[in-house]
Formats: sequence, structure tokens, C-alpha cells
Amino acid sequence: MKRRFGISIPNELATELDEFIRIIRSDRSSVICEAIKQFVYEHRHYEVEHECSGLLICVRKHGKKSKKIDIDEYMDIIKNYVHFHFNKLCIEIYLVSGLSNKISKLHSLIRENTPYVRYYSLHEYLYK
Repeated sequence: MKRRFGISIPNELATELDEFIRIIRSDRSSVICEAIKQFVYEHRHYEVEHECSGLLICVRKHGKKSKKIDIDEYMDIIKNYVHFHFNKLCIEIYLVSGLSNKISKLHSLIRENTPYVRYYSLHEYLYK
């Protein structure tokens, strides 16, 4: 069963979406459904506290001023960290493992200052 509803998005994003759909030969409903599934999957694990592991991937334009974030209180969940530059991008990858609520707080802290932050869960690979 499917449910129909309307959404409003900026014109530029709609144009990008239509171009992407044309390239991959798909339709809006399928692409938006997949995007929503990915978004929900990415954030659902924060709802119930549990042990989890994953990657926080952060991307911003190199040279763009950003405030320094204090990650000292998160060192118990940050298992590794990589920072590098590629073309005009500054990329940071945090390998995190610990309670989901603490990972969620770190995610939120980074998101305040970084335009693109994604959490990629390693749960399905670790516990299969």
C-alpha cells in the first residue's frame, strides 16, 4: 500500500532532482522513497540508547572558517580520526564506537559547524 502526500522543495533542488532522475532513468517517487529510507535508517539508531559503531563523515569547502569544536569529552568514543584535503574540500572522518546517545551528541556538535555530516553505521557488518 502506498500513501500520497505533497512536499515543497527549493527550485534548484527540484531541478537537480529532475536531472538526476533523467540520468539514472528512474522516477521521483522511487528516488525520494530511497532518500527517505536512507535518512530514517541513518538517524533511527539514535532513538534507543545502545552500543553502536560507525563513521561520521564531514565535508566542507577548504579555507572556509569554522569554529574549533571541543571533542575532548568524546575521546572515549572516537577510536580514530582522519583529516585530509581533496581538491577544494576539507574532509574529516571519525571512527566512533560507544553509546548511541553520545555519538548523537557528537554528530549534532559537528553538524552545527559543518554543512555536510553523515553517519554511516557499521552495525550490520559487525553483528551479522
